[in-house]
Amino acid sequence: MSTSAATAPPKGRIATASWTGVAVTALVSALLSIIGSISFPAIVFVGEAAPLYGQGVGAALVGSVIVGVTVGLFSSFRGSLANAQVEPLVVVAIMVQDIVQRLHEDDLHAQIPATVLAAVAVSVLTIAVGLLLLGLLRAGDLVRYLPFPIIGGFLAGIGWLLLASAVTAAMTGTDIDPMRALTPGQMLHWLPGCAAGALLFAVQRWRPGPMNLPAAMLVAGVLFWIVAWATGHDAALLHEEGWLLGPFPSDDLLQVPPYLTMLDDVAWYALVPELPKLGTVLLVTALSVLLTATSLEMAAQSDIDLNRELRVHGVANGLTAVAGGFPGFTSISGSMLAMRLGGSRRIAMVAAALLCGVALLAGPDILGLIPRLLVSLILFYLGLEFLEEWLVRTRRRMPSWDWYVLVLVFAATVALDFMTAVGLGLAAGLLLLAIRYSRTGPVRLTLDGTTAASQVERAGPQQAVLQAAAGSVHVLGLQGYLFFGTAHQLVQAIAGRLADRERPRLRFLMLDFERLLGLDATALESLARINQLAERNDFEILIGDPSPDTVEVLRRAGLGGPETPRMRLHRNRDAAMEWIETRILEGAMPSRRQHHVLEAMLKVVADDPGDQALLAAGIRRETVEAGTVLLEQGAEADGILLILDGRVDVQVKAGGEFTRVSSFEGGTVVGEIAFYTGEHRSASVVAVTRAEVGRVDAADLRRLEAERPDLAAAFHRAMARLLAQRLAGTLRLVMALER
Repeated sequence: MSTSAATAPPKGRIATASWTGVAVTALVSALLSIIGSISFPAIVFVGEAAPLYGQGVGAALVGSVIVGVTVGLFSSFRGSLANAQVEPLVVVAIMVQDIVQRLHEDDLHAQIPATVLAAVAVSVLTIAVGLLLLGLLRAGDLVRYLPFPIIGGFLAGIGWLLLASAVTAAMTGTDIDPMRALTPGQMLHWLPGCAAGALLFAVQRWRPGPMNLPAAMLVAGVLFWIVAWATGHDAALLHEEGWLLGPFPSDDLLQVPPYLTMLDDVAWYALVPELPKLGTVLLVTALSVLLTATSLEMAAQSDIDLNRELRVHGVANGLTAVAGGFPGFTSISGSMLAMRLGGSRRIAMVAAALLCGVALLAGPDILGLIPRLLVSLILFYLGLEFLEEWLVRTRRRMPSWDWYVLVLVFAATVALDFMTAVGLGLAAGLLLLAIRYSRTGPVRLTLDGTTAASQVERAGPQQAVLQAAAGSVHVLGLQGYLFFGTAHQLVQAIAGRLADRERPRLRFLMLDFERLLGLDATALESLARINQLAERNDFEILIGDPSPDTVEVLRRAGLGGPETPRMRLHRNRDAAMEWIETRILEGAMPSRRQHHVLEAMLKVVADDPGDQALLAAGIRRETVEAGTVLLEQGAEADGILLILDGRVDVQVKAGGEFTRVSSFEGGTVVGEIAFYTGEHRSASVVAVTRAEVGRVDAADLRRLEAERPDLAAAFHRAMARLLAQRLAGTLRLVMALER
């Protein structure tokens, strides 16, 4: 018996396992299981199905024995106390009521018992097969993806239905109409038990303890028989007036499974409309099994194999279905009690289950003396436990809107049905997620042409041109999933940039998709609108680093292809920025011969033509073909390389593969960092085109330092300025990313 399969594990000392603890655990756990087995069938077998109550008690005890032994022996947690449970029976009870109503309207009263028992058997079989398949498919972690408000509202709804069952379980006759429950005669039957359950709930809040429930049952039972004796009621009269449990089978509770003897009497057509509820039964049970296991993981600080738990519980319920028993699974409260009593061993779990078998063999003579008010007591108490845990306590520990979704699921569970409640909860949860996610915004960073420059190192004059045009480049780094809740924000951000008259006219828009998870149809429509803005305002759109799936989606939508010449796709942001820089430089600067490039580089060091000539004399020029390795990773840094013409790539070898880090064009310097730090080359430099380069060796620099220390110092200062400029660019990018 579990107050909630997903209730957070109760706090308290976990005792060291001992044989005394094993014995106490077995006795107390068996008592609680027997109480549950007596109480839970009253949820299902009411009204015209009430004559089946006795068989229901037997079925519940059978389920407690089989599930308890199987789970106790094979669970991945050695302290798993399993027995018949109430959660799936609440849904089964709704099925039974619908079936009884349907057969009553069709005047097929004689077929009600067989059809009701068949519905129970089909439900248990569905649980068995479903849990086994979920375990085999390794779906145990799926519970972690179900929104908590849905689970909480669902379980709070079970609490409400338990309160209602506490009333109907004590009513007499076959009519369980709610208005009839308010008549004085019926209130006399159910009100004392419900009041006792409320009192037990209050005591548990005031001074919680594992023995409060058995003590309350004992006190209530003794008081009932004292009152019966005082008013002159014997057992026969109490049975006649509906005060005691029953009716029970005439011989014993251990019956031949009904599906072996009553198949011909089953009205199968009455089960067909209830088939969707079987999914709810499985959902309730699977959630309960998984949430119980995760709660025990936290309480015992022990890893539990969720998929094994599903498989073991599937087999256990399969055996129960064959024997005609009720469904069951691990009880969080019973398992926690075992840990606190020091009986968290497999032998205690199995012994508790076998003691339920003793009650099963004891027959109806003893169970027929138990007052119905005890059933009302325990059901009302459990209902209050569910409501307090999932409707009251959650208000304090959940965000307001999440709790409102929980209340919606709870209300739908009470007023409509479980599947509708889950559907409404999912819809509300998704809407809430969309609203919250849209507040994050699709743009994670905004850069311009300076901070988002490509990894291509260019000469000073070219850098000056790019710096002057940096304001016409607008880079937006996107994040998350671009969908109907965020796509319009992207359009507004771009429209705002176009409307900003204080900034240069927008020529290039770069959308960085590196951290974009995907996009929906609304996002595609928004990108089409952005393309229209580009056509009207004469700017280019570049999309960097789209995933293969995103490229396919864009192509199917007619974006980024021939249909949209202003929108281009690039493999990454660097490639997109390099394309932008190339377009900016086209026509802005005349082509220069390499000796002019060298002249410009030497002027940075010295103004005197004689000094420039002296420096040039120490530079060894050479022309190399594409693919030539100019500097090798891991080699000694014995000089600096001047790129006079062409293009080279800096490549790093890792895992047997080369990765391009940056590129250098004419008028740039490479290899200076390792030269000045004295470390080995951290990367290779490879010509990607025919290139003209100049080498400045360490020996030449040492000679220059000896002959012309002033000129050597000027050279070193120029290298220091170059390094400072690169560092400043890196810092600008870092600061932009941190904003």
